[in-house]
Amino acid sequence: KLSNKVNIYGWDFYSNDFTISMWVYITIHTFQVFLRDLSRFEFWFNADGSLSYNIGSGNQTLSNTTFPINNWYHIGVVRDNDVMKMYINGTVHTLNRKPNGTLSSNFCIGATKNGTNIGDYFKGYIDDFRMYTTPLSQEHIDTLVANPPPPPTVTTYVTKVSSNPQVFDISNTDQLQFDFSANNTYIFDQSDPTNAGQQLVFGTTYDDKANLYTTDVRTVGTPGQSGAYTQLELGSDFSGDLFYYSDTTNNMGYAPILVTPDAINKNFGEQLSIQV
Repeated sequence: KLSNKVNIYGWDFYSNDFTISMWVYITIHTFQVFLRDLSRFEFWFNADGSLSYNIGSGNQTLSNTTFPINNWYHIGVVRDNDVMKMYINGTVHTLNRKPNGTLSSNFCIGATKNGTNIGDYFKGYIDDFRMYTTPLSQEHIDTLVANPPPPPTVTTYVTKVSSNPQVFDISNTDQLQFDFSANNTYIFDQSDPTNAGQQLVFGTTYDDKANLYTTDVRTVGTPGQSGAYTQLELGSDFSGDLFYYSDTTNNMGYAPILVTPDAINKNFGEQLSIQV
């Protein structure tokens, strides 16, 4: 599930060989941590789609490697004696550092933990996380790579605000129509500067700012700034109508046009009035 985290500590990285294996699915390009023990053992993605790490001796970035969104990637980290390797979908990269000491209580999967403070959540999916007490071979890594998880039903929408009229422009369509449905995750990237002051929200009644739909809705950052997004995850029990709109300005999202006649039956020659 998106943005969940697990704490693991006490693992001796200084004297033992090991393998960490995991699948990651990226839904947005921004700074996001997928494995971290502060300043000791850290792996994260950057806003340009690259991958960086720090295993005790400063930040390093894998060269000539980028990660497009909405794809599964297998990542394996292996220590074999004094040699550290990282496997990306089975392709090996030798790392020029090795970790020292045991994992602390700040070790997290899918987030940064510093004492009681938790942040930098991974904005995607992590699946089939494994830790081995032995260094896996290339052949074993290839076996893991050959069995990726099924793709999640998640879509990212680039969101902007048009100026005339002032409405949400989603994926280059003003007031894009959505039929929100169960078992789907929707991510609205609100990092474009035009989103400033316009937090995208949801409700079962259009433009009802007093009764927002907040179940499994997550907002990150400030609209109009780098890394800002709004995420809606609808479980199998979701049903009914749901609308998106701004928390400050009316008529920015999509809602069906309601046509209400003043009567069901009229005689010939009588005037029919409708309200839109």
